[in-house]
Amino acid sequence: MSRSVVASAVVVAVFVVHAAVHATHTFCEAGFSIAAADALARGDGLAPFPGAEWVESFDRPLWVALLSLPSALGLHTEWAAKVLGIGLGVGGLGLAAASVRQLGLRGWWPWLAALGLALHPWWTLWAAAGSGEVLFAVLLMGGLLRLALELEDPRRVPLGGVLLGLAGIARWDAVLPLGFVTLAVLVLGLRRGRTRWMVWTLGMMVVPALLWLGARLAMFGTWEAPWMTLWFRMFEGRFGAANRQFVRTTGRWLFELLPVAVFPVVLGLGVSLRRRSVPPLVGLLMTGLVGQYAAIWAVGGDWVFTGRRFHLVVALAMPVAVLGVHAAWTGLGRVPLVRAAVGVALVVVTANQMWWSARFVASPETTLDSLRRRVDHIRAHARAHHIRTMSLADPDPQAWMVDTDWPVVDLSGRSGWTSSRKRRAVRDRMLSEDGPTYVHIHAGWDQNYHMTSDPRWRHVFEEIAPYPIGPDRFHVGTWVRKTALAPECETGR
Repeated sequence: MSRSVVASAVVVAVFVVHAAVHATHTFCEAGFSIAAADALARGDGLAPFPGAEWVESFDRPLWVALLSLPSALGLHTEWAAKVLGIGLGVGGLGLAAASVRQLGLRGWWPWLAALGLALHPWWTLWAAAGSGEVLFAVLLMGGLLRLALELEDPRRVPLGGVLLGLAGIARWDAVLPLGFVTLAVLVLGLRRGRTRWMVWTLGMMVVPALLWLGARLAMFGTWEAPWMTLWFRMFEGRFGAANRQFVRTTGRWLFELLPVAVFPVVLGLGVSLRRRSVPPLVGLLMTGLVGQYAAIWAVGGDWVFTGRRFHLVVALAMPVAVLGVHAAWTGLGRVPLVRAAVGVALVVVTANQMWWSARFVASPETTLDSLRRRVDHIRAHARAHHIRTMSLADPDPQAWMVDTDWPVVDLSGRSGWTSSRKRRAVRDRMLSEDGPTYVHIHAGWDQNYHMTSDPRWRHVFEEIAPYPIGPDRFHVGTWVRKTALAPECETGR
């Protein structure tokens, strides 16, 4: 058995064991796609509940389509999502190793990149999360690697654009990373006189995205996407508290990234520039990394404050980081203690990653299980008050769509807060006579929509007791319609 096969088996085993530690951790965002996949498998289309409006699953069509296959076969969709995610995570390890080989490194260096990704908690968490984020990452990584190979060998069939085109409909904010990659394709194509390749590649990248935008317009009658709403909120002409929090939190996560990617990447770029020949793959990876950071900035909110979206930043940076570590190991190896220092640094970085991973296990981020506490809480309240026919409005409707058949209004979806007219329309809908029985509207969303401060609110709704979310911690913000509590409603509405 060759050393390459043994190294592959070891790295994959490390990753699978690491992912198994997080196997019960399902990001709440996965609930959108799981519910939509189940609905698609039943023949109900992409509406995971009757009268569904915009939800995030509609901007992950590839992942929903993949999940609908095991769902149609009667398999547990949530666990199918995890198995598919872990399989894609393994594919990402192979792409990281292949990228290092493309940069000219052989021996154990490619497997160092794969192992670094296998041990990183963000990559592993997303793979086991069930939300399909790693699908976009693998398509983008594979597309960039293929573009680099095509630039080095003009005889290759231009298929990189196909992978990037699929990536464009794999995640709703893919437009920003792919926008930067488009600029790189234009520059590289013109510089190398590869006009035909450039046009073909850009066509395969852009056409799927345009088709998806058209389908979205046909289904929802709007071009508006959730990231636009968040963008308007962040850049509404003033640098408020939310923006300052974003900068602080991003800085904190970037500091955590320093030993993993930033320092080695700077060293790797320095080596390339010193040789006066930056490999196309290095330029493409850095372009994708900048685009992904732009997407993180535009989305903001929970995506940054929990650090979860940096999994793709790590994946794209890893091959260039290994190039930098290789330069330190070989170029400065004659200097006493340099190799020992590099070895110690790798051990420290690995220990730091394991600490973060253990921290996530001990105190996981928002999961479907945490939202299911809300489901149980409202169900118990409804039983206690004999409320039999129910509907709900919630900014986090994922667990409801997976575990109940209640009609749900998604407060975080199509309706936005970019104008006072939109905010007023959402409030009026909640307050109307045929509005939802329960409304869960916690602090941030309440501030956006100004619901509970509306003078009419407490005439229509009554707040129920909060539910526990940990030792001495409670989640407030659940309201029930007063007419549902009336004696004549005890047999159902």
